[in-house]
Amino acid sequence: MKNPTAWIIIVALVILGGSLWWKNSQKNAVPPSNPTTNPTGIVVYFGDTCPHCKIVEEFINNNKINEKVTFEQKEVYNNQANAKEMTEHAKTCNMDVTDGVPVPFLWDGQKCLIGQDEVIAFFKDKAGIK
Repeated sequence: MKNPTAWIIIVALVILGGSLWWKNSQKNAVPPSNPTTNPTGIVVYFGDTCPHCKIVEEFINNNKINEKVTFEQKEVYNNQANAKEMTEHAKTCNMDVTDGVPVPFLWDGQKCLIGQDEVIAFFKDKAGIK
């Protein structure tokens, strides 16, 4: 090609295509927890009307777990970004997410815990409660 305008158009199209691909691939990425506010990576996902989640919340409050263990709490019934993040974590644990992911759900950065008993046992262990 001897026409420099054609080269400019080709380069522009390659750059545009690459940037669109990059933007689309980032849409589906699970954002990492903020290491400055949650260095442990522990996240408890809950639903605002979930009765089992209320039991976990009462345990956390009554035992001042947030003073002993650093973690985040994320609501998933009304926050689709949190629900998607939880689903992606569940997939890393090879969970079948076809019918959704039950809450309370705890992600510790490596493994998934489901249900009030598992979540409370996890916090008891981390907080040194017998």
